Amino acid sequence: MKKIIILIIILFCLNHYASGNNYTSGVSLFLVLPPDARWSAIGEAGAAIVDDVSAIFWNPSGLVRLKKIEFIFSHAEYLMDLNYNFIAIGFSAGKWGSFGIGSYYLGVTPFDSYNDSGDIREEPNRFENDALSITYARDIMGFGAGLNCKYVSQNLSHRIYHYSALDAGIHRENIIAKNLSLALTARNMGPLMANIKIEDNLPFQIDFSAGYINKYSNLIKSKSAIDVKYPGYSYNANYPDRANINYCLGHEIEIPLSEELVAYPRLGLKLPFEYDFLRNFTYGMGIRFQNYNIDFSYLDYRDLQSIIKISLLLKL
Repeated sequence: MKKIIILIIILFCLNHYASGNNYTSGVSLFLVLPPDARWSAIGEAGAAIVDDVSAIFWNPSGLVRLKKIEFIFSHAEYLMDLNYNFIAIGFSAGKWGSFGIGSYYLGVTPFDSYNDSGDIREEPNRFENDALSITYARDIMGFGAGLNCKYVSQNLSHRIYHYSALDAGIHRENIIAKNLSLALTARNMGPLMANIKIEDNLPFQIDFSAGYINKYSNLIKSKSAIDVKYPGYSYNANYPDRANINYCLGHEIEIPLSEELVAYPRLGLKLPFEYDFLRNFTYGMGIRFQNYNIDFSYLDYRDLQSIIKISLLLKL
């Protein structure tokens, strides 16, 4: 029965990707923006080895790796004072599995709007995107499996949108070789968005991921990952089935500085190359002191300016 459940998840993901009109106008694309600094720094790779509460976004099955209660807060600023905040908590309930809840917010401070006469309206313009997610994961026949349910509310210039989406993921550790993990994740599965007069699909995406943990010595170890992402959406209404496959590679090294202090330099690369070669690289650094982690990432979003993300992770 458990194998059948896993097979159903895989077939449903592939069927969703292969069917229907995949055009999206971009209204819901904030659902694919990486929320945290750590995995953004390694090129947005790592769905097979994600081991903290940010698995709520990257691969819900990764929650089974939690050993303690984990809390995370992330913040990033885009152009025009556009703020992106992510807050989540996750924990293991033993044989009952692992649970998580997360909240996403992307928006700006309300600003003045004008009518046809050029007068300021009483109600300001708003650009606010909110999402609430509830995640469950557990081990099934040696696989980690997880589901993530999201409820989304958007206020875009007095237009209110409400819809739901589902993420599903599985992973298997020590498969083919020791310390090698493989994963399959499908994000943003769901019906057409509600309260929209035109047909608009969610930004569905399938992610095939491989990750490897390498120990250089008893102290230093690293994590490497490669993700192949198949976007099930297109920005071009004339070619709704035309979407570019993305390849994401990342590397993280764990370097102990003392008994309680650890550094994590990180580097990532996203393909295919676009514009300037160096703009495809991502960089970051993490510091862990006891049960506290602080992570930074630097990303060049081309026309949207460079972005620095910061995340705070607490393990209780």
